[in-house]
Amino acid sequence: MVDAVTLTDIGYGLSMTSSVLMGDMVCILLAIGTATTVLRVWWESHEASFRRECILLALMPIISFSPLTVFFGPDVLPILSLAFLASGMIYFVLVLKHNVFTITMTSCLPWRKPPIEPGDAILLKGRDLRPAYGIFISEIRSGASGLVVCRTHPDRIREEMEAPDVATLWLSALPGPDRIDPSSLNILNHSISGFIFKGVPVVILLEGLEYLIAENSLRKVLQMLYSIRDAVTITGSKLIIPIDPMALRAQELALLEKEFPVQMLAGS
Repeated sequence: MVDAVTLTDIGYGLSMTSSVLMGDMVCILLAIGTATTVLRVWWESHEASFRRECILLALMPIISFSPLTVFFGPDVLPILSLAFLASGMIYFVLVLKHNVFTITMTSCLPWRKPPIEPGDAILLKGRDLRPAYGIFISEIRSGASGLVVCRTHPDRIREEMEAPDVATLWLSALPGPDRIDPSSLNILNHSISGFIFKGVPVVILLEGLEYLIAENSLRKVLQMLYSIRDAVTITGSKLIIPIDPMALRAQELALLEKEFPVQMLAGS
């Protein structure tokens, strides 16, 4: 590598040996990997300003480690120096803006469950279902009877909640006990309402709303939800509906948010 150092008009540089070419290629691959990671974050984000900044973050590594270094060697050092400087400044500003190195002390900021009163029917917006199940477990430990309508297999739900006796209805087209075909909304409505009126207080966790909408229509699912909400209101029960906003169309999400109070959860 030392033998590859040469004196040029703008200072010392490296000749195009195999080692230098290999180093350039490694830099380019690292730049592409960094850009790919940033673009993945851009794809998952819905904040317009952050998405614009992600584009800058993705471009800077590619510009800094441009393939021009392979073909033109030290002749492009001034251009690369400016690219490195611009990249560093952009990263510095964005790190400060988004507090990348600020760590929240979770022991000092305990998670608080969204307020849910008797007779409430709420939407919990987020991709992570664990907070919704956390609220549900808290309610049944307070003495409420609980019913989980789920897409996940009931045995796994009971194991994760450490509640082997909790009642479940599995949304599945396969026949069997405690299973309901997702296209049979009338049967699902009757089963949930029957559980609500059978004993109070009751808490219902309705998981898989996106699946029900896909198998039926938003209008039919809303009609079922109205009926269940009426039963919840009359009996002073509680209805928890976790939804993944990424799995719904904007119009569907807007109609649901119009009809039900919304609580934001992690991953939303």
